[in-house]
Amino acid sequence: MRRYRNRAQKLKGGAALELVTLFEKLVFDTYTEFEGQILEDISFKDYAILAQKTKPKTVVHEILDEIAYAYFYLNTYDDVDWISDEDDFRGFTKYMSENMTSVKLSIISTPYRTNTHSDKFVKGLKDISNSAFHQIWMRPSLLLAFNYRISEEVKLLKKSVYPFLKKNGVMKRPGSFPKWLHNIVKYRERGLCIYCGKNVANSLTPNQEYDIDHLVPLAKGGTNDATNLALSCPECNNLKRAKIIRMDDNFHWPER
Repeated sequence: MRRYRNRAQKLKGGAALELVTLFEKLVFDTYTEFEGQILEDISFKDYAILAQKTKPKTVVHEILDEIAYAYFYLNTYDDVDWISDEDDFRGFTKYMSENMTSVKLSIISTPYRTNTHSDKFVKGLKDISNSAFHQIWMRPSLLLAFNYRISEEVKLLKKSVYPFLKKNGVMKRPGSFPKWLHNIVKYRERGLCIYCGKNVANSLTPNQEYDIDHLVPLAKGGTNDATNLALSCPECNNLKRAKIIRMDDNFHWPER
């Protein structure tokens, strides 16, 4: 049996924040013409099909990897024909190495040596994607909006073509969710119901009950991807049923 361990990872800004912004623009369809050259090829239908199971690598991870590769590698690092002057090229690679420290990109002295570093560059993009994912993972309103976009594609799927469906446009409910999923959802919500804030998963309080709820219900085209799952008290889950509850991302700060 394969076991998964929740590992601490460093949170980074810079390029990761750019990636979060591109992801938001993809979800809300607000990207510019230039950004559209990168984002328009992303298929929500393909990712909807991938979201049938709960896996550590979510469909958001998959999309972030695709955007990072196209935006930071293909469109920036690999496409350097626009730089004809070697001094300009050295300035470009210096900027990239300083602003994308996760990639650990060496300063390249000439455009003709880019291929010797490309594998290292592409491998380093994973750190950027992971950091961007963490920031998205902590924003339930963005996750809800994303999964709503995915649900629009799920509703179009036919069981005759995709046997994993329960029926047309509806995915099957898993018998149970893996332990690692319970752990990360409880940790993100700090043991509180995402809807009412009731304490439902505090290890110091006995006889607690909680549910793992779908932000976008399966009946409305929701998926079993981890990004569509949240901690709920049984009462809120029963009241919610097949409804979609809009929510805000909140933070606490003293009044000014």
